[in-house]
Formats: sequence, structure tokens, C-alpha cells
Amino acid sequence: MKKVYLFLLTCLFTTALLAQVQIETTLLTDTNFEDQDLSNGGLDLPMYVLIENTGTVTANLKWEFKAINGEQCIDGWSLYACDNNNCYLPNVTTNITANGALNAPSVLQPGQSYEFALHVQPSAIAGCCEIGLYFSTAEAPNEIISVVEIPIMINDPECENVATSTDDLEALGLKIYPTITNDVVYIQNATAAFKHVNIYSATGSLLSKSYLNGELTEVSLSEYGAGMYYLEIVSEGISSVSRVFLY
Repeated sequence: MKKVYLFLLTCLFTTALLAQVQIETTLLTDTNFEDQDLSNGGLDLPMYVLIENTGTVTANLKWEFKAINGEQCIDGWSLYACDNNNCYLPNVTTNITANGALNAPSVLQPGQSYEFALHVQPSAIAGCCEIGLYFSTAEAPNEIISVVEIPIMINDPECENVATSTDDLEALGLKIYPTITNDVVYIQNATAAFKHVNIYSATGSLLSKSYLNGELTEVSLSEYGAGMYYLEIVSEGISSVSRVFLY
């Protein structure tokens, strides 16, 4: 009798293994975008990943994208995703949240596939950022079953303008304030690591370029009309872009 039970347990274990969700993911597109017209404020660059269910059971997939190694993508860039259910807003980085606010599994039957799309809107800013796209299941959302690394380069093949974390910027003594103003913005450059500031319109047109004056630089926006502007603070190999609203 023990042998029968052992045999049944072995069969059940084997069946469970065979029934596990299996997916294959393949990055389909080149993510090095060259000669893009960054003056086009509506520029939208898609990247596609083929998602295939190669298993024998239905896959209820959870996906999540985030910057690799904890770094942030270029300030000013917007990222959003489209799966086989929906396209999501730029502030939505997953289709299933822990608090249940979103619960829309990407359902794939055995043998089915689709092209997952990750879009970047660079908002006039050239640079590089590496994104990780992580897949798990709705049943086990913390168990990653596939990862796709997406190194994004926009008009910057040498990656001279790389993402810099907030902590790194604070360590370099950079602070921009206020971000809502009717005239003046101040740039605190305590360690003098940054050298100049570029001002861009909301559509990506370069309005001015000037050098920073020591530890504190006053930048007047009074000659421009009310609206949103981008201040790009630049040094060798480092840049930070901040949105500023002029009223």
C-alpha cells in the first residue's frame, strides 16, 4: 500500500511540475533611437516584447517595469505600457497592485502570444536608461518567472547623459527651487559639480543656454509666457531635468 501511495504522490508531483506556467519573452525591437526630433513635444517611441505561453496551462500574468539597480530614468521622461488588455497611464507601472487598486491579469492560453509594448516619451530630453520588465503570475505575484532588460538610448549612443538618482544629486549639492514661480528660479550648486543650465519649452525647443554662477544661480523666466518649462542642469556625464511651472 505504501508503494501505491508513493506512486500516486509521484504522479501528482510530476503533474504539478508539468502544469506550471511557462512563458518565453523576446525583445523584438532596437532600443537605440538615433536622430530623433526632440523638438516634437509629442514624440512617442515604442519598444515591443513578444510574450509566448509555451506551457500547458493558462497564464494569468502580472507585469511590472522599473529602472534597473534602483536608479531613476531621466527626469522628464514618461514611460507607459500596453498589454493585451489595455494601455496604461504613465504613472502606472504594473497591471496588478498589492492593494488591489489594479487587478487586470494579462491572460494567455497555451500556445498563444502577443506583443507587449513599452512606450517612452522623452519630452525633449536625450539620454539613456535601463528598464527591467518583470513577469510573474497573478497567483504568485512575487515569484518572477521572466525578466526582459531594455536599455533605452535616445540621441545618446555613448550614454553620456545617464540617469542620476535623487540621492546622488543631493550628494552633489544640486537643488532647484521653487518649481512653481512667476519669475525667478534658483539653482543651488553647492559642490560646483554642474556647469550650465539649458531652458527648454514644453515642446522641446531650446530657449537659452547659460553657465551657472558659483554655488547659487538665479534664473529669470519673466521673458517667457506662462506655462511649463524644462531646466536641464548639466555637467560632464551627468544631467538633471526639472519641470518648472511659470504663472
